[in-house]
Amino acid sequence: MDINVEWYMDKRIERTIEGLRRRNMEGYVVNDEEELIGLLAKLIPPNSTVGVGDSMTLFETGVIDFLRNGSFVFLDKYRDGITSEEKRVRQYAARLMQKGLGRIRLAPL
Repeated sequence: MDINVEWYMDKRIERTIEGLRRRNMEGYVVNDEEELIGLLAKLIPPNSTVGVGDSMTLFETGVIDFLRNGSFVFLDKYRDGITSEEKRVRQYAARLMQKGLGRIRLAPL
């Protein structure tokens, strides 16, 4: 990568992470899928309930497989055979959790 492009991208990442911090959120930089999975393993406590938004990147980086095989309650809206009603409920539960509106327990399917 051109040194100027690399510098520009680094500065954008720094500004993004600083913006997140100002809003009481953390940002992380990883260099590859292995680092990403390692970071997620450190950040997500066992038995946590985890939901995700729509993202093909989650599949491409191995995050979906990590969540499916981990010791988490994964609100897996991509599961084979899931009904549209189940998907809707799981998406709603994930949005509530994201907003910090309480704990939600759904039985793993």
